[in-house]
Amino acid sequence: MLPSVAARPAPERRPLPMDPRSSAPPSPFAGLDVTVLRDLIEIVPMPMMLLDDGRRVLRANRAMCDLLGYSEQELRALPRAAALLHPDEGGDGIRASGALEDGASRPFRQRVIRKDGEVILVEGSVTSIVTPDGGFVVVEHRDVSERVASRAALEVSEARFRSVVETARSGYVMLDADGTMSFANSRFAKMFGYDPEELAGASSTILLPPDEVEVVTARRLARLRGETLATEYRARRLRKDGTEITVDIAASVLGLPGGPDRILAEMRDVTAEVEAQRALATSEARYRQLVDSARNAIITTDTSGRCVIWNQALRELTGYRDEELARMGADDLAADRMRPRVAQRPGGSPSGAPDEPPRSYETAIVTRDGSSIPVIMSVTSLHEDGEPSGSLIELVDLRDQLALRDQLIEARKSEALSTLVAGVAHDFNNLLTAIGGSVEMAANTAGDSRWLSNARQATERAADLVRQLRQFSRRERAAREPVDLARVASTAVDLALQGLDARIRLDLEVPAGLPPVRGDHGQLQQLLMNLLINSRDALDERLEQPLDDAYVPFVAVRMAAESAGSLDGEVRRVVVHVTDNGTGMPPEVRARIFDPFFTTKEVGKGTGLGLATAYSIARDHGGTLEVRSESGSGTEFMLSLPVADDLTPPTGALPSTSMPRGMRVVVVDRDAIVRDTARAILSADGYEALATERASGALELLHVWSAGADVVVLEDTGPASPARWETLERLRTEAPEAPVILASVYATETQALDQGASVLLRKPYTAQSLLAAVTRAAAPPLD
Repeated sequence: MLPSVAARPAPERRPLPMDPRSSAPPSPFAGLDVTVLRDLIEIVPMPMMLLDDGRRVLRANRAMCDLLGYSEQELRALPRAAALLHPDEGGDGIRASGALEDGASRPFRQRVIRKDGEVILVEGSVTSIVTPDGGFVVVEHRDVSERVASRAALEVSEARFRSVVETARSGYVMLDADGTMSFANSRFAKMFGYDPEELAGASSTILLPPDEVEVVTARRLARLRGETLATEYRARRLRKDGTEITVDIAASVLGLPGGPDRILAEMRDVTAEVEAQRALATSEARYRQLVDSARNAIITTDTSGRCVIWNQALRELTGYRDEELARMGADDLAADRMRPRVAQRPGGSPSGAPDEPPRSYETAIVTRDGSSIPVIMSVTSLHEDGEPSGSLIELVDLRDQLALRDQLIEARKSEALSTLVAGVAHDFNNLLTAIGGSVEMAANTAGDSRWLSNARQATERAADLVRQLRQFSRRERAAREPVDLARVASTAVDLALQGLDARIRLDLEVPAGLPPVRGDHGQLQQLLMNLLINSRDALDERLEQPLDDAYVPFVAVRMAAESAGSLDGEVRRVVVHVTDNGTGMPPEVRARIFDPFFTTKEVGKGTGLGLATAYSIARDHGGTLEVRSESGSGTEFMLSLPVADDLTPPTGALPSTSMPRGMRVVVVDRDAIVRDTARAILSADGYEALATERASGALELLHVWSAGADVVVLEDTGPASPARWETLERLRTEAPEAPVILASVYATETQALDQGASVLLRKPYTAQSLLAAVTRAAAPPLD
């Protein structure tokens, strides 16, 4: 039976300190019967005991016994429940329970001593209950030792953490589950332009661009749910002034004892780095674009010589693909015979000085298909921060340059040959002039004979050959006057028909209204004749071979007027196609068909000048001559000449006039045989002739002119002579009344007339052409 509460003196009442983090709700034990109260204490899961008015233990449940380490009997044997308290505890808690009103409850936190001597910290409440049986106290305990210890450890840890992160070079921020910033170090605040106090308790959304808020929130919640996400990433963030920055973030979830999980994020401002990388990428893109647009092949290598960057020109030059070049070194491109030289190239090693000029030398590289290409290799050492970083290699393809060099050599050979031919032609002309004149004089004296006739024909053939040599070596433009090319072609066809095999058909197709071309009538006729002769020879060779019955040999000349665009606008041209179905030409012959002295004919049957002369005439007339041919398929020549813009018809020859005999003619020529022959021809025809070498001084010239010449036949010394026109000019000045006949291998009629000559006499000349020239020169001018 419980003692009566009223029989005991009331204990001293002292207030129980309240834990500010907890509050006691109204007691659930108020108004309960003592028996019910005993039973209730026994079944509740929390540590609980019932004290009498003297604060002795009347009942303790299993949880309380386990908490304190006593049995219920041992607890009931204690004189007072306060014996469980630590000596340093005050009068609150159990001791202060007497100050409570009936049904009132007060929380407390006290240290108690377990049976084994361990001091634990408990939180709980005391509730005063008054029943008909007396006053009682219900005590509830909760062991908070671990929680308090954990909280203390957490506070120490947080203090240490704050101390560490405040000195860190990165920004740190702690985020709650709702995104609130519970902590941010000073570097983090400075990074975003805030004071640390402004960020404490603020939402992290103030640091996010508007388009990032939803994404970042979803990522934070997913991370807290334990989903696997990248712990390091790069993102955009906003500073306080609205400036957008780029940050590298390392985020992790922190599980705090006694508290909710939080997110710790480390941030580093990499805006400057990103901008530098962007600028570098732009620079590299421009560099690559510059390298790719270069006409020459370019490679950059690392210090080991491996290819790092290359351009499109290198791919096209070598034929290698990117994946192949990435596995190659620059030395792998060198031809086998050049590899030792390339490997030991001067200035090519990456260890060269930064200011070392590039070294260039001629070498060869090998392409993907194994062919070798001659190149000039220029190597420049590359450096970064003063240290070697590789090499820059430029390759210049020499194939075109070497081809041009070969062409230049051939052109110089041709020029030298032209000079030689011109000199030979000049000397031959003088000899032929003498031979022809002598033959005519012999015929006139002794009577014509078969042998003299043969000599005359041989002289004419030799003169024709010399004319071809002269045309091939010509360095001046021929006479330019409107020429009816249709009439020239008709004459050439008529002449060619005389030497054609009867089985060969020769067709000429000329459209009506074909415009004239500007050129030299004789040269253009020679050009067409040479083309027709080439076709004739090709057909003769074909006719010597076994033929199909259906084969009909032919030469077709087709002419047309065409218009073609040029840099000067639209140009009208007359085009002549000379086509045959003869033997044709293989590629190696076609490539050299216009070379001088090149011929496929047997020795003695061709000079190799026909087509070379035709090509030279076409070129000198501002035209072109091309060939299309395949072996066994015939040949087609395409001649194109510009249309004459001046349609004035060419001036005809002056009519012959019977001239009185006894006129005085002076022949000036350096060749003695020519002088003697010309004087003999003129004398035989009744002229008073004086022959002399070309005067070089004024006294000799005055002596010549003292003869009172009616006509002067003056030799043209040619374009190689620096004083070519000097004698003619002095004649025009000192003897203007004497007409001058210019005997020339080189000059055109226009040139002769422009320089003051009255008549142009072509060398080699015959007796008939000399006498005709004198007649024309001495004829009175027409009204």
